[in-house]
Amino acid sequence: MAETDVSNEPGQHVTLVHTLMLVGCCAILGWLFFFCKPAKVQHYVESEVSYLGHVVPSSNWHKITYRAGEWYQFLMVDSGVKNAIERTLIPDESSDSLSHATSKYSGIVYNVAHNSQILFYQVCFRASVLLYWLLLMAPLIIGFMVDGYYQWHIKRYTFGHVSTNRYQIWSRIWVALALLATLYVILPAVTVKLATLYAPALLIGMGLVIGQLWSNFQKSF
Repeated sequence: MAETDVSNEPGQHVTLVHTLMLVGCCAILGWLFFFCKPAKVQHYVESEVSYLGHVVPSSNWHKITYRAGEWYQFLMVDSGVKNAIERTLIPDESSDSLSHATSKYSGIVYNVAHNSQILFYQVCFRASVLLYWLLLMAPLIIGFMVDGYYQWHIKRYTFGHVSTNRYQIWSRIWVALALLATLYVILPAVTVKLATLYAPALLIGMGLVIGQLWSNFQKSF
């Protein structure tokens, strides 16, 4: 019983950390959507897009940005979402719609209308960057997985070595990295250098964790 209680405490702690991260993410997104000027948000995104061109080859940078633009065009423009946002939140001055009812909050409404579009492009761009690094680093990630498989295969025929607690720890690390990947896609970075290096570092970490999860998996199915 004592062993079970001890194992539950780290899980509760990790769950609390995840909750705090989500609350912090929501608070930052709320500030970005409602109170941050669109010009400032656009500057963050444009700076990151431009800086990536100094890190990856020019041909790859063009592929990344083109793919992001295509996704944005299809999901935001062609789908009609962009027009719906602008028609709802930025109606004509002559219309008796939201502009009159929310004149007191016109600045916030304007921010939401434009920041939502800018941040959605950032989501498309970050997803395109992740895809680029994932394809580039696929051999390394596969290497982690193969190494984990062979470690697991060796442990199947030896006593001990496989630890349930160790597997749980790596599982929680995986959940944390998955959450960090989500935050990377939707949140602007503090610095463009951090945003540029974040994706490959994150993928290396996730590949390593996958290998460790496999190596510490149960010995028999």
